[in-house]
Parts: sequence; structure tokens; C-alpha cells
Amino acid sequence: MKRDHILVVFDDSSAGRRALEEATAIADERQAELSVVAMVDYDTRQIGCCVPAGYWNGVLKDLARDELDTARELVGERRGTTSFDIAAGTGTKGIEQATSRLGCDLVVVPRHGAFGRLALRRMRRHVHADVIGVPA
Repeated sequence: MKRDHILVVFDDSSAGRRALEEATAIADERQAELSVVAMVDYDTRQIGCCVPAGYWNGVLKDLARDELDTARELVGERRGTTSFDIAAGTGTKGIEQATSRLGCDLVVVPRHGAFGRLALRRMRRHVHADVIGVPA
């Protein structure tokens, strides 16, 4: 089956690096577009914490940018189109929104944390794309 657009969720972990390698290999093989995203769960609270949500969200965005810089280095030069982006949210809901927004037909995620076995099952039911979980 031809893949036109592949989404990979990247975090700087061994599973995240393997997911990026796998997604890049599939994209190269299929001459598909590759979108690399770092997921950020923004704080939407307006009151209560001693650190303002706006400041904290800026810190989270900076960390996600650092992860995307690492992903850029790992991907290097490739013939196909590659984009790097920050996606809001976590887990199934965040992946579902990113997949829909970008029009991806395959999602590759590192299999750990928010993307464990149960989350992968849930994703496969709700995300309108094939989902592959890559272990460390």
C-alpha cells in the first residue's frame, strides 16, 4: 500500500529515535512526505499555580523545539519532503488532531509512556490512519 504522508511522534528517547528511524525508512521507501511532531500538553489553567501558565507553556514549547532540532539532525538530508512541527495535546486525542490536520495516512509512535499498548489500541480505533508502535 502506498503511503503519501507519514506522521511520526518524536521524543528524545530510545523508542522515539527508533520510531523516527522506522518512519524515515518507510517514507524513503515509499517516496512519501514525512511530518515529525513533538507533542506538547499545554497548561490551560488560568489560576492556581505559582508559575503562570503562559510562562510554563513557553518552557514546554522550548523543550519541544529542542527535541525537533535533535530530530532534524537524525533525519539529515532526504529526498522527500520533511516537516517538523509542534502538536498540541497528548495521547490519542493529540494524535487524532495532528493526523487530521496534516492529512496523514500512517502514524508511527514510540511505544512507551503515553503510547503504551492500551493507548495504541485506542489510537487504532479512533485515528483515521494506520498506527505503528515502535518499541525501544
